[in-house]
Amino acid sequence: MIDEIEGVIVMVSDQEKALEFYTKKIGFAKKVDTMSSGFRWIVVGPRDSNAVIS
Repeated sequence: MIDEIEGVIVMVSDQEKALEFYTKKIGFAKKVDTMSSGFRWIVVGPRDSNAVIS
């Protein structure tokens, strides 16, 4: 039985639109926004939770 979710990866075609959706419309916090090896990695999630979407 699964009793919690720690993280989910969602592929998007427009990271800016996705970031705006998750932070402005849903109210999630931006937890990570970094560049690594030429790729942007964004992590968002509920403010009071360890669960994240990246």
